[in-house]
Order: sequence, then structure tokens, then C-alpha cells
Amino acid sequence: MIERHELHDTAQNPAQATSEVPSGDDASSSRTRILRNISALGVGQIFTWISTAALISLLPRYLGDQNLGKFTAAVSLTDLCGLLAGLGSREVRAPL
Repeated sequence: MIERHELHDTAQNPAQATSEVPSGDDASSSRTRILRNISALGVGQIFTWISTAALISLLPRYLGDQNLGKFTAAVSLTDLCGLLAGLGSREVRAPL
């Protein structure tokens, strides 16, 4: 485990940071982890597509004309309020 002061020192002077290339078992475990993460993202994306298609087709039938309009207005107002709330803030990023 890297201690906090080591991370701070490396962030102060990027030239001190060493980029080690994993070899042997480390490389295969990294490759396995990457493939597992890619497959998890793929499954999540497929689930998102299926649930979006189901919501688009079932929600209008369930809510009806007037309630779907109310729902759309509420979602639009919520999006607008979120946009206005974020105008005074800036995106904060961690240093690389």
C-alpha cells in the first residue's frame, strides 16, 4: 500500500513517478481484470438499452396522454433546475 506522503511527493514532481510495466502473473491478472471490466460494462449497456426500450414502449400506455404530458413537463423542469443549479460551480478534477 502506498502511503499518503509518497503520493504527495510523486504529485509534486511527476519526473519521480516511475511507470512500471507489469510482467508475468501481474500482466495476466491485469488483462483478466480489464476483460472482466469490459464485459461488465457491456452487460450494463445492454441492460440499459433493453430497459430504455421497455420504458419508451410501456410508459405512454400506462400513463395515458395527459399524465405523460405532466411527467414530461416534470422531467423537463427538473433538468432545467439542475442546469441552473450548476451554473455557479465549476468542474473539479483530481490532478493527474
